[in-house]
Amino acid sequence: MFYHLTLRESPPPPPPPDPLGAIDAGLLDAAAGFVDAATSVLDALDTLANLPDFSDPTALLGGTLDKVTSALGGLSDVSASIKELFGA
Repeated sequence: MFYHLTLRESPPPPPPPDPLGAIDAGLLDAAAGFVDAATSVLDALDTLANLPDFSDPTALLGGTLDKVTSALGGLSDVSASIKELFGA
């Protein structure tokens, strides 16, 4: 009985392919820029969401108009006196 044995060295297997290797680097940069822009827009919207409601500007004055109205309420008596003085 004869045996013949041949021993050969095998080269190492190739590294696994990079799943993103076929994507253009410019495309990756553009996608990163888009993400940055979207984040900036979301930050701006968040800032706008913190603004007070300007639909009723008198609400922001917080009672100041009540004081002005009461102060000017006495002018109606003055205007009546002026009309009486000038005969109107």
